Amino acid sequence: MYEEEEVILISQLPKFPKIDVQLGFRKLVDIKTREKIVDKLKDMTYKKNPKTWLAVDLLCTYNNIRPGDIRRLKEGDIDLEYGVLTFWRPTKTKKNKDPKVIRIRLLDYYINEFKILKKQYPAVDSVLFFRRPDGYPFGKDYLYRNWKKACAEIGIFDLDLYGGTRHSSITAIAKAAGKETARKYSGHNSNKDFDRYCQIGDDDTFDTSKLMAKIRGKIVDLKKAKGETN
Repeated sequence: MYEEEEVILISQLPKFPKIDVQLGFRKLVDIKTREKIVDKLKDMTYKKNPKTWLAVDLLCTYNNIRPGDIRRLKEGDIDLEYGVLTFWRPTKTKKNKDPKVIRIRLLDYYINEFKILKKQYPAVDSVLFFRRPDGYPFGKDYLYRNWKKACAEIGIFDLDLYGGTRHSSITAIAKAAGKETARKYSGHNSNKDFDRYCQIGDDDTFDTSKLMAKIRGKIVDLKKAKGETN
């Protein structure tokens, strides 16, 4: 025989209190200030290793890639004929059985920069592109440390790399073109994850990297450049 056991009914279960959790937000910076940081970083590092600046600059424009993806980019993943970078096993999906691949189309000024650097620092396809002058690849905290040094040079001490690049760009895109466009730009599938990055509430659509480049002043409207005013 089975021993007699006490049966607990659903109605007997205690009521658990509802707990609201507010995830923390990273500090953001406006794009004008962010460009001052990037310019300072370029001044500090370009002569010694221009790839330091280039890596951070890419993070400012392409927000579906992360520092870990940048560090794993190989020489053979750079197609300058078509202006495409291929990131295999992106950071957020590297543990999946069938990880997605991220391909980004480079703007013209990036293509030119990659051409210069590949000629200046030649290597076979299997070598990591983002490496130091001594040949060692960028370490996990390499970009973060250089970013913080550049921030300190202009008097900013509480802005991390993610907040200054990815988070600030996504919020700027949302302000300029709407939240739905910013969501596509960020590469997020989860609304909750996206809301941590985008600290603006608005909806509309548009499209991405060129808009970010225009906001950063990297692309000039040809009509305005010829003297046309609004």
